[in-house]
Amino acid sequence: MATVDAGQDDGKHPITRQQSIVPAPPASAFGDDDEDYARVTKQQNEAQKKASKTKKDDMSTNFGAATFSKAPKGFEAMQAVIEMERKGSTVENDADSSENSTDQSTDQSDDRESASGRGSGSWQTFARTRFSVKASHGYCCAPLQQPLLEKREKSDHLASLAAWVTLLRIMGDLPEMDYGETFAVAGQTKPVVNLVRENFSKKYSKKDIEDAYKKYSELFRDPTNSEVTNIPFLQDNKESMLEKVQYITALGIYKADLRDELYCQVCRQLTNNPSRNSCIRGWVMLFVFAGSFLPSEKFAPVLLTFLREGPTEHAQRAERLLRRTFMVGTRGQPPSWLEFQAAKNSKPILLPIILMNSHRLLVEADTATTVNELCSQISQRIGLHDRSGFSIYITLGHKIACLGHGLHRVMDAISECEQSTKEQGMRESSSTWRLYFRKEFFTPWYDPGEDAHATDLTYQQIMRGVSVGEYKCDKDEVLVLMAAQKYFIDNGAETDATKIESFLKTWLPKTHMETKELSYWVGKVKTEIENDFLKDKPHKTSLKADIVTFAMNKWYNLFSRFYDSAKVQGPNISWTDVILGINCKGFNILDESENVKVHLSFIEITRVTKGRHTVTISTVQGEDYTATTMHSEDLYTLMTSFQVGLRRRSMYAIAVQDASHFESAIGFGISKGDLIKFDKPYEEYGESDVYTGITVTNGKHGNIPRDLLYILPTNDEPPANIMGMLAVQLRKDAPSIVPPGTAVAANGAEGHTLHNFSKTYFRQSSEKSSVTKLLSKASLKRKDKDVAWKFSKEPLKKALMRRTNLRDDLRKAAIKSFSAIQIYMGEAQNKDNVPDHELLNDNVIDLAMRNKYLRDEIFCQVMKQLTGNPNKLSEERGWQLMWLLLTCTYPQTDLFDELELFLRTNHNVFAKRCLAKLHSTKRNEFR
Repeated sequence: MATVDAGQDDGKHPITRQQSIVPAPPASAFGDDDEDYARVTKQQNEAQKKASKTKKDDMSTNFGAATFSKAPKGFEAMQAVIEMERKGSTVENDADSSENSTDQSTDQSDDRESASGRGSGSWQTFARTRFSVKASHGYCCAPLQQPLLEKREKSDHLASLAAWVTLLRIMGDLPEMDYGETFAVAGQTKPVVNLVRENFSKKYSKKDIEDAYKKYSELFRDPTNSEVTNIPFLQDNKESMLEKVQYITALGIYKADLRDELYCQVCRQLTNNPSRNSCIRGWVMLFVFAGSFLPSEKFAPVLLTFLREGPTEHAQRAERLLRRTFMVGTRGQPPSWLEFQAAKNSKPILLPIILMNSHRLLVEADTATTVNELCSQISQRIGLHDRSGFSIYITLGHKIACLGHGLHRVMDAISECEQSTKEQGMRESSSTWRLYFRKEFFTPWYDPGEDAHATDLTYQQIMRGVSVGEYKCDKDEVLVLMAAQKYFIDNGAETDATKIESFLKTWLPKTHMETKELSYWVGKVKTEIENDFLKDKPHKTSLKADIVTFAMNKWYNLFSRFYDSAKVQGPNISWTDVILGINCKGFNILDESENVKVHLSFIEITRVTKGRHTVTISTVQGEDYTATTMHSEDLYTLMTSFQVGLRRRSMYAIAVQDASHFESAIGFGISKGDLIKFDKPYEEYGESDVYTGITVTNGKHGNIPRDLLYILPTNDEPPANIMGMLAVQLRKDAPSIVPPGTAVAANGAEGHTLHNFSKTYFRQSSEKSSVTKLLSKASLKRKDKDVAWKFSKEPLKKALMRRTNLRDDLRKAAIKSFSAIQIYMGEAQNKDNVPDHELLNDNVIDLAMRNKYLRDEIFCQVMKQLTGNPNKLSEERGWQLMWLLLTCTYPQTDLFDELELFLRTNHNVFAKRCLAKLHSTKRNEFR
């Protein structure tokens, strides 16, 4: 879609989402359909009567049937459905023979039973073996006698029952009382997330569950006239359709143990469902769930099989979104109004984006779209080559928030804005959020001459910021120069005083207009243009680049990415509730008043490590700063990207040991601590083992082995004080200075391994069983911990990584994947004769692509089997598997550096190819 120029005033011509994004929802799919409900249940009743005649006495033998035995006129048809549930039977044979069915949805129900009965991954088999009580796997309108899956907590039990009733109401399978249109009062509407959190914070007893069953019994007797209230987790039925969808989705987002239950409930209602409207609603709900939270590894294969066998138009959309959710993970907010409208209409979401040059464009998105993906799409649409430092900002009224450019979901931010609007007593559809694409920070190596389009957008942002007071000029001379530059860029060499005055009225900051007369500024600007621009007549592009360079050096603290930190622990000091800032000059720790407490330049930072919610920064002084923040992943990623980027462009390094015993450096005179200046930037040497450069201390030129060098993250020659502190750390053999693979590579040994990584991330001996501990004390298994990262012919009994062992489904999947790896590498027998491609796709690659924890686990398993493997054929198959994995995905941040070092230091010829594939996949993202 073409870019639209909206003029200088963004508020004058807003893009209304109702007109430009999605049409109104069709009433046939999500309107009132009590008549359709009665008609469908009547058809089921007739079909059941043809199948078998049941005695009336049998109808009062179970919970569900008893509640409907005295139903008023119009609901007798539901008795047949209850009876079907009690007997666990289906009516598909007679339903197919009934030619009178006016619904054409049997195509969407798809005879799922016959197709799904093949193999352990089928929905029917899962229902038969995993459901907590004997129940049909197909369509049912009866209340649940028990949650479909076993629940350990009473709150989960009650939430499952409430979710079932809510789902039936959404799908139109349970009529509800019409309360008419309700109006929200500002300040009295609680966000859906808060309601869910409050329900789970309460303590429940067995009596609460019994009371809930009694209330559900009364509710199902007469759903449209029942006045039953105060059922745990069940809303009061006065909510809109969107609120119901948000609430049931929020249950799955908040509680992982409910996710499989919710998926099972929807799959059950979609199996053999005779109602077209109910089917459509069910597939919409499955689509919403697929974009919101992930199933467990126990149910994921079943769900994927269910989708493959479903109606193409609905199932393919849901499967595609589910696989995208596997990549980005469970979302943080329930779906927004905008998403729900798009889901109902099977349309993409179109997001209006405002650029800093006053242009607007519509960008296609979906529920799983991340900020990084959105930034990439915008950059492609406007022809932006260098998008580093550009981010998405969202505004609502006077509030503004930066969404960054990482893996955060854009729709989560929009959902929060809509909920905030609803709390103020307005509809979600009237929320006036805006999305902006603007420069957030400069990289340390930023060059405004590389991308003229990026420079223009940044220039427009700077000029707007100066005009509204975002960026302040301390001196009048600076403001006059910037005004003259902007006027010259916009109007050329014409110096008419009237035009200059008109320009300054709209651009000059109000604070400066109030302090001095306008004529003063007009004269100053006119003189500046005549003296500096009329003679030389600089190119407009170079002027914009000069302004951007000035802003980068002047307002670098404002061009920063900020993080809230609950605590920062430094050397002999700690701070609480501080702000962390990263910009082109370095890393800052600021107080609440934004006063800088600590500043670290990038050359001072020698190492960055990450914990679960912490990031530790090591310095050349031998000091560590540990920051506790909920944004540890993003902080670590940005810090390491700056460090890596500077090193790739650096021409300076320091020798971490003497080079006298290296043949390539004989006569060069390199000593430990010497400063080396390369002949070209570090990245241009590629995978070469030897670099060329000059030793600054003696001026000698020669070859330097790569593994003897610590590359300095700097664009300029390091100062003497930094070199002195680095020398002190080298004398201590500090691990933050000496590369991990230096000693190994120098001695010609095997290469980098997971030995050190396993000490932190692998399952430790304390997690073994009591019997294993006893055997360990008897020295029978003393070396288990030491060889967990090394080749083994024995199958795994538990997962390698600690976090994979925390969940039973992940632990079993990890054991399964290792068994498949051993079979593929020839270390175990393929008893079932499964083809290699099926073996790897189903048990290794697919698992790695859909779960981030299993992804790291599988990479560790492959690296383990490639470390010290005595069988050359097995090792070759292992490298093939590594290459296949890297074509599809790559590990998380914690393991990425380990894998990169593992590949770089390994002498196998396949390692170099895998290293190139690793960088390629990370650059192009997942498949």
